[in-house]
Amino acid sequence: MLIYSKTVKCLLMILLHISLFILEYAGGSRHAATSNDVYGFGIILLEMMTGKRPTDPMFKDGVSIVNFVDSNFPREIFHVIDAHLTEECNNFSEAKKASENAVHQCLVSVLQIALSCTNQIASDRMNMKEIASRLQAIQTSYMSKGKNSMVP
Repeated sequence: MLIYSKTVKCLLMILLHISLFILEYAGGSRHAATSNDVYGFGIILLEMMTGKRPTDPMFKDGVSIVNFVDSNFPREIFHVIDAHLTEECNNFSEAKKASENAVHQCLVSVLQIALSCTNQIASDRMNMKEIASRLQAIQTSYMSKGKNSMVP
């Protein structure tokens, strides 16, 4: 079973706790469901997961952070995930093979949300409340699956 370091647990938990902010934001007085807010949030998720900015020199000639991730999703996500996330796993090569692995499932799910948020057709994007709900479900699933394999 894959052993997770405290750093990976911390990074993933920070990412997943964003859902709390979204819930407050979406439930507040400002309406947070505009397609621009959703698109921007998707770009932020992609930046966090890849460690790359949309202005990175590798994104030119029609290549964007969105299609970079999309072209590797879901089978080759470890080609796009930030090295700081991947290097913290002790046996990461095993995680690449284990599609039922808690870290792998968490990463795939978060990237799926990010790609949905950055859909070119604005009406096909999720709204912020749906995003928050899905992130909370990912967090719950990750904590229940990974709980027994975390480093104390």
